[in-house]
Amino acid sequence: MFACAARLLGEQPGDVRRRWPCDPGGRGGVRGREGLRTWHEVSGEGHPVVLLHGAFAGAASWSAQAPVLAAAGYRVHAPERRGHAHTPDVEGPLTYEVMADDSSGKVTGGLVDQLAAGGDQVMGFLRAGYDPVSPDGPEHFPVVFAKTLQMVRTEPELELASLSVVGAPALVLQGDRDEVTLEHGAAVAAVLPHGRLAVLPGTHALPVENPDVVNALLLWFLAGAVPAVDWSGTQLGR
Repeated sequence: MFACAARLLGEQPGDVRRRWPCDPGGRGGVRGREGLRTWHEVSGEGHPVVLLHGAFAGAASWSAQAPVLAAAGYRVHAPERRGHAHTPDVEGPLTYEVMADDSSGKVTGGLVDQLAAGGDQVMGFLRAGYDPVSPDGPEHFPVVFAKTLQMVRTEPELELASLSVVGAPALVLQGDRDEVTLEHGAAVAAVLPHGRLAVLPGTHALPVENPDVVNALLLWFLAGAVPAVDWSGTQLGR
């Protein structure tokens, strides 16, 4: 996928290309389960970093992080999953398996009630990012909204114990007023063999609300999370 996007987009270091990465008709394009053409933004050169947006959002939700990561020497990939932003929807229900195949993230169950209770105000906020760019047209948003809520309501929960097989370093980042509880965030970090937990002032929209702090934390973590002071050989009280 990375090679295909780079070849057809012809980007220069630091550029961002907001286009279809490849033509699925014979050149190995980026596809989902049904041959879905997936919108995919690429910038920078170096080790790849993939930014996955949340429900009802798109690559623009990482607009404060992508250029900073690219400037720091990373190749940043920000795909948009089906029915979100520039990527068209596909007939049929959404499932977590489909989302995984589309290289997307998972919506937390606690968000469903808040979205449903928000009514027209929440719908208006979410549509503001969907309507101007969706290839399916503004009238299709209620379909995507309903399919996403149905997925969250009916799909099975992820067992935390299953995360114990993740061997890579992981940073669990959340706001102190997040929809996700602090207890849950701590439990996720604890079960990950190399998990770290960071709680910042803010909500579930931390990358947009507090980009400078989030960016500094991401760069520190991606560089190896090396502390400025090594306390491992220090005996307190001396």
